[in-house]
Amino acid sequence: MTGWAINTADERAIALLPADVWTAALRQDGEVHEIKGPDGEKVTYQVAELTGVGDLSGWPEGMRLIARRVKPSRRDVKKLTAFEQRTGWRYQIVATNIPTHQGLSGVPGSGQV
Repeated sequence: MTGWAINTADERAIALLPADVWTAALRQDGEVHEIKGPDGEKVTYQVAELTGVGDLSGWPEGMRLIARRVKPSRRDVKKLTAFEQRTGWRYQIVATNIPTHQGLSGVPGSGQV
């Protein structure tokens, strides 16, 4: 897997995703990835498949793009892009060659987007 700082092309691709494709992210143990937010409330990370929306030209066959978002912490608010400020989410993207719905043997949750 590899990740990078999102750019405007990534933000355009993320903006094309319908709201209903975002699902709760799972940790490696298969549990929902939640953290305590700045106000003490639980904050759930969310993920969505970006493959087919983002540009994968030049990438090896079978690569997938996964977008992850979370409500930003107080320390992250200063670093948000204009897109992130508008949507109220902080985004990250990773590329992986782990096949859809297959995952890694013995790693719960690894096949989830």
